[in-house]
Amino acid sequence: MVLATRSPLEVARSLNKRDNFPTRRGLLLWVQYNRLAVQSSKGHCTVTVDNRELLAAPVEELRRVLYELRDCGVKNIGPEMVDEAEVAEWIDMTLLHDHQEDGCITGPAGEGRNYLNNWDSVRNPENPAEVMSVEPAYDLAMTVYCDLLSGRALDDKYDWEGLFSKIPDIVDKT
Repeated sequence: MVLATRSPLEVARSLNKRDNFPTRRGLLLWVQYNRLAVQSSKGHCTVTVDNRELLAAPVEELRRVLYELRDCGVKNIGPEMVDEAEVAEWIDMTLLHDHQEDGCITGPAGEGRNYLNNWDSVRNPENPAEVMSVEPAYDLAMTVYCDLLSGRALDDKYDWEGLFSKIPDIVDKT
């Protein structure tokens, strides 16, 4: 299974622009979607690919994915199948409308946040109540995002319930 990821803030902003979703709702929808994707991948070899990495180096990223799929036992597949000209036709950089500079910190995760907090770009000074409701959702989404990229979220013992308990009204106000 290939699990594609994208910055939760980029997704939330895209949903806000396209469908007028509140930022908090978009972040929590991103978390729920990725939780379901991970649950669906149980028992399957899963390869993650991040949208940023794919757009930054499409040929190299596709080759990496094909290597990993071959390592998972997928037959008749490999990095030699990547045609650079064909990749160039399929990757459309104009689709990246709302690139964010937040991202995961590399290396072993420590206590607290394990991502670069671009929270200032989320703040809405005209609506302080929105800031209060969005920040916990942003923290949750970025934690899951970084854990997906590191592979931790794919572990059978990943504590989804513990993460969700940090936002008690997650179901009621998404």
